[in-house]
Amino acid sequence: MPCEGPKGKTTLRPAVLDLSIGGVAAAVAADAPRLEIGSRTMCAIEFPGMGRIESVVQVRSESQRPLPDGQQVRRYGFEFLNLNAKSVALIQRFILEQQRARKKAA
Repeated sequence: MPCEGPKGKTTLRPAVLDLSIGGVAAAVAADAPRLEIGSRTMCAIEFPGMGRIESVVQVRSESQRPLPDGQQVRRYGFEFLNLNAKSVALIQRFILEQQRARKKAA
């Protein structure tokens, strides 16, 4: 599930780690352009086979950590700002489908 967000003339394509109605946690390579806490940017998230949302997000947190393979990544916590009802419904539907899939796999 890609999330794209412009940073100046660069488009970041972080990996989505966690998603909720309130926001998204995402990781980018440690050498990617840095986002400042409190800054805002546009973010688009594609839900395969379901649709796409676009929202302004605000950077709420940042940390750097290694992945299991040793690669360093920067993890950001983003808050969605002013999500419309259609986007909220799409996120809820995606989360419910993920939960159902996990129950079937268990």
